[in-house]
Amino acid sequence: MRKILLTAFIIMMTLFPLSAADIAISGGTFTFGSSVPSVDEAMYANIGITAGLTERLEGELSLVSEITPVFAGNLLVKSSVSYALLSPLYRQGDFVPMYVNSFIGIGIMGKVPSFDMWGPFITITPLTSGGPQFLRKEKVASCSLYYDIPSASFGFFFQLFALDVYVTGRT
Repeated sequence: MRKILLTAFIIMMTLFPLSAADIAISGGTFTFGSSVPSVDEAMYANIGITAGLTERLEGELSLVSEITPVFAGNLLVKSSVSYALLSPLYRQGDFVPMYVNSFIGIGIMGKVPSFDMWGPFITITPLTSGGPQFLRKEKVASCSLYYDIPSASFGFFFQLFALDVYVTGRT
C-alpha cells in the first residue's frame, strides 16, 4: 500500500509544473460518519497543501489527525484531485473567474503507519468562495463517500469548513 501511495504522489507531482501552480496551505474540520470502521469516535482536523494543477484541477495532499481525546491517536494521509464545476480557478486573459464555485473530486486515504484502513473516496464540495486571485478560499460542507478496502465496507466523512490560504497565487 505504501508503494501505491508513493507512486501516485510522484506521478501527480511530475505531471504538472509546480512553478506555475497556485500553492496553498489548507486546514479545516474533519468528521467521520458512524459507519467508518477502524477509526475511533473523536474530533479530527485536516491540514495539508493544495496546488492548482490546471485551470480547473487542483490537487491536495493532507494529514488528518485525531485532536481529542488522544492527540494524534489516529493519523491518516489523504490525497485527492478536484475539478472546479462552475468556473476556472484563476484569471486567463480577459476572463475573470467567479468568486463562488463547486468542486467534485476523487482521491485515496489511508491510516498510517498501520494501513489497516485505506481506500478510494469521492468528494462533493457544494460551496466554495474565493480562490487563488483572492489569496484565500473557503470550502463549506464537503461530503465524501469512502470505500475501505481491507474491511470491504463503505463509509462517509465530512468537512464542515476548510480554509485554503495561498502562498503563491495568480492575480
